[in-house]
Amino acid sequence: MIVEPDHLLAFARIAAEGSVTAAARALHKSQPALSQQMARLREAVGDPLYRRTRYGISLTPAGAALLPHAEALTRALAGARSLAGSWKGLASGRLSVAASTTVAHWWLPAPLARFAAQHPGLALSLLSRNSHDALALLARGEAEMAVVEGPLDEVRLPPGVEATPLTTDVIVLACAPGDPLAASGPIAPAALTGLGLVRRERGSGTREIVDRALERVGVAPVTRLEVTGVAAVVAAVRSGLAPGFVSRLAIAEDLAAGRLVEVEVTGVRLTRSFTCVAPPDDLSSPAARAFLEELRRYAAGTAPDGSPSAPAAGRG
Repeated sequence: MIVEPDHLLAFARIAAEGSVTAAARALHKSQPALSQQMARLREAVGDPLYRRTRYGISLTPAGAALLPHAEALTRALAGARSLAGSWKGLASGRLSVAASTTVAHWWLPAPLARFAAQHPGLALSLLSRNSHDALALLARGEAEMAVVEGPLDEVRLPPGVEATPLTTDVIVLACAPGDPLAASGPIAPAALTGLGLVRRERGSGTREIVDRALERVGVAPVTRLEVTGVAAVVAAVRSGLAPGFVSRLAIAEDLAAGRLVEVEVTGVRLTRSFTCVAPPDDLSSPAARAFLEELRRYAAGTAPDGSPSAPAAGRG
């Protein structure tokens, strides 16, 4: 006969209370119902588990041998209930977020740090990839959400997810102060014809939006150097190797310090959305739902209490 978990839990309570009557009262069961459960447990074990005495019950050798297992099950159930409550209340748990490199390095750290401070029991993981690879992590279940840069209209999103636009980023043409473009003022798109550029790798959201915009004005980009990641683009442009298109968010400090110069391309304004891609709320963990709400607040420029927060990307 199978040993039923409910019977073990009831047996542990009887042993703890010292009598069937007290255990029945604590478990909100009738004494006959509890006695019937113990009869079935005794049948499964094959030996009596306790004897009644004038002072309550006394465990038999079989009961004494079984009790540690019943107590372990009781502790495990209590632990599982505690974990479920703390997980739901964000007192514990894990959240893994994939993000494209611009988002991961220059926009996401602030709301992530604020979220971590609000929920110190959560283990957080940030996986920095290009947009294509960040979505692949989400599709494989290695991340609960992906925060990527657009465009998403031609990207095959994983099935069963929703896209939530968060804020707008601006991509600009930048060069080193010693580059001839630095003193040229605004340039026409035609000036980019044949001009070698530092360019991101294929799969990058930045590269896709730049290529589309230049194609619309009849310019075919020329690659002087192809690199992986935003930081590599910034370093190459800063070295004077060649100009490059990069998020203004990523070079704000370099522009302010005079290490880079923004070059206006007349009639070409490159903007893209930062978008959170995740399963719908009813299929997301409490941590993922709470973090998406934090991202919405941060993008809107407000803290959890409604006070002003950091400005969104591309503003100012």
